[in-house]
Amino acid sequence: MNCRLFVSLIDFYLRGELSEAECSEFEKHYFTCDGCFTQLQIQSLFIAKDVRVHLPEKKRAFVFRPAFVFPSLLGLLLLGLVATHFINIRYYDRLSRFTPPPFMGGELRAGPGDASLPRREKQFRRAMDLYSRLQYPGALAILQRLRSEDPAVPKVDFFTAVCLLLTDEPESALELFDGLIKEMNPAYYDEAIYYKGMALLKMHDKTRALVQFRNLEGMISPMATPAREMVRRLSE
Repeated sequence: MNCRLFVSLIDFYLRGELSEAECSEFEKHYFTCDGCFTQLQIQSLFIAKDVRVHLPEKKRAFVFRPAFVFPSLLGLLLLGLVATHFINIRYYDRLSRFTPPPFMGGELRAGPGDASLPRREKQFRRAMDLYSRLQYPGALAILQRLRSEDPAVPKVDFFTAVCLLLTDEPESALELFDGLIKEMNPAYYDEAIYYKGMALLKMHDKTRALVQFRNLEGMISPMATPAREMVRRLSE
């Protein structure tokens, strides 16, 4: 995208009218072009402040009024910071979107003489049914109850962490993913590294997220391909 096309698309971007592909190219350009980034900030300030130009009826001598000028400059500065913050939020929100991992079935593991297993299996199946129907808060509530009864079931820990990530609780999800990584459980080790990276992106920690994806991209794992794609996107 060149600068001329970028400027012509600013209004459409601020109104959220660009396609996913156009939005990606637009944001890639302003993160590498200081001039266009400044133009975007200025135009977003004008929209936020609803600036209108009025022609005076007759010329008047300019009078410097500090009591008016300095608060106005401060207001514009604050608006600039808000606009930059808004742009950063959109950037990380786009990067941290992901398709939830599918539940492939399976049962909870039973301990010796575990009389409560049938009841917990029923609860787990109910939670995963809600998960498969994208009802993540309901699934999360059941999974957290199961964790309070038996906190050492990796399958429950993993899907609890994913649900926390999908309900905007990345800090809590990060803690569970870290636990799965430390246990080195082969069923969830690679996935835990990948989704830990996504949790860090939701927390706007791009540097640590990139470390996770780079660790994973060199492994022989189904998660290596999506990890390489995330490295490419974060390195642009």
